[in-house]
Amino acid sequence: KQAASLRLLLESDGILPAGTAGLFVSPMQRALETAGILFGTNSDTSLNSGYAVIDEFAEIDFGDWDGMSWKEINGQAEAVYKQWLDDPVNLAPPGGETLVEFNRRVDCGLNRVFQAVGDDPSGDCQAPVVIVAHGGVIRSIICILLGLEPGKHLSFRIDCASYSMLSTYNTLDGKRGAVLSSLNKK
Repeated sequence: KQAASLRLLLESDGILPAGTAGLFVSPMQRALETAGILFGTNSDTSLNSGYAVIDEFAEIDFGDWDGMSWKEINGQAEAVYKQWLDDPVNLAPPGGETLVEFNRRVDCGLNRVFQAVGDDPSGDCQAPVVIVAHGGVIRSIICILLGLEPGKHLSFRIDCASYSMLSTYNTLDGKRGAVLSSLNKK
């Protein structure tokens, strides 16, 4: 129901269905189901029909902690959990990834998106790109495009079934910059 409402909002804002440079989605089941509702299409490797799955947009890997609540983690691994809370940027949950590793992975996926739509630091992509992903991935994308360090990711709250918009541009030194123009629009 939330995804159907979001689809109507994206249509009324002129983002869907026409005029997009590309539709991209995380490989995780919940994102694939949401994309199916939003786009009404199936996964495809081409951008001519459906959407492209970007493996790097999977949510952060919490390793042994995946599927557990913070209370459960604290109860089972209090010392390790407290160490991780002190430095989640550089420390990984057991069997998981650090925020540095996660951001590196998301950045690779973001570069794949820009390459797929024919955008690179020497030229601007004018049509919207739509990415269906998870809160952590979206926060990471925001930090990457705004040039913020990985530890700043919690400065942004990302609501379910909302959309945020960044406008990218190219700087004089050939790098990509961005402006956050909306956050959590519902």
